[in-house]
Amino acid sequence: MAKDKLAVNPDSLESVGSRLVSAGESYTKLAKKHKTAAQGLSSSWKGKDASTFDSRMKSYLQNCDGFATNVQKCGLAIKDAAYIYSDAAEKVKKKAGK
Repeated sequence: MAKDKLAVNPDSLESVGSRLVSAGESYTKLAKKHKTAAQGLSSSWKGKDASTFDSRMKSYLQNCDGFATNVQKCGLAIKDAAYIYSDAAEKVKKKAGK
């Protein structure tokens, strides 16, 4: 019976994790631009429509913050996994005498 094998490329995991962290940071910057634009509107736009827009924008920005944070956390977790796999591979090599 063949043994199950786990093939992991830590460098690829590190790369994916880094890209996710970067994407989360970019998303945060974009949300800040949206917030700035919305704040500029609120000084010149009044009334019920403006209030509705403001309320929806606040909700959107909260969702953006949560999304960006979660993307960054996922990226960091993947980078941690890359380190763990790399470290485990080194320990196996040492134990095998390679």
